[in-house]
Amino acid sequence: MRTHLASALLSLSLIAAPLALHAQAAVMPNAVPAQKQRVEGVVESIGYAKAIQVGNTIYVSGAVAGGATMEEQVRRIYERLAVTLGRFGATLADVVKETAYTTDMGALKAANPARRAAYGAHSPAATWVQISRLYMESAKVEIEVTAVVRSGR
Repeated sequence: MRTHLASALLSLSLIAAPLALHAQAAVMPNAVPAQKQRVEGVVESIGYAKAIQVGNTIYVSGAVAGGATMEEQVRRIYERLAVTLGRFGATLADVVKETAYTTDMGALKAANPARRAAYGAHSPAATWVQISRLYMESAKVEIEVTAVVRSGR
């Protein structure tokens, strides 16, 4: 009896495992196994990646830059973001979402020409949030982006 029960349970588990994987794939159709990820510049002291690519999506951690004015910092940040995206074969034109954290919303609004110059005619979805301070104390803004590399590149 135990042998039959064990065989039945084994058969059920052999059937259930592929079904569970199929259900997971249906919920996450674009999921990419961990070994398919590309990571750029791990910062060991804090424990994060500057950027990570999963499938055709690139997630870039918040970037900051020095500069006396908000506009100067924003311009330099977009230059850094462009370099990071370039390492994955992407450009600022591939950015679909941007989040900016700032200590001075008025200055960030005034620096919007630098943002428009970086993106050109492209307009990604964006969120701007005012906060009390950033990790780098002299920073007035930190910008993170998500980009999707178009197929065929």
